[in-house]
Amino acid sequence: GELIGSCWTRVHPAAEEEPDDPELGEIFVIGVDPDHSGRSLGAALTLDGLEWLHAHGLSTGMLYVDEDNAPARRLYARLGFTHHHVDRVYSGTIRVG
Repeated sequence: GELIGSCWTRVHPAAEEEPDDPELGEIFVIGVDPDHSGRSLGAALTLDGLEWLHAHGLSTGMLYVDEDNAPARRLYARLGFTHHHVDRVYSGTIRVG
């Protein structure tokens, strides 16, 4: 009766302006209770999410992972994901007045 992990998926429609871009299934969030880490639950949840997306007609999957999250990057590489692109976020100090 206890929730120890979850997988949140999303579907991104094909881009109308890019006819070659497919509809995408996204693994949006994988969550595992820290008390249950180290039991390969992240991999199992990711695979379950991909299977769910595939069962709903999606053949292309994607996910986002922070560059500094080495354990997740290793997991996704083991599952066959490859690097596609990098999004950068910039921050700085704003001087007012």
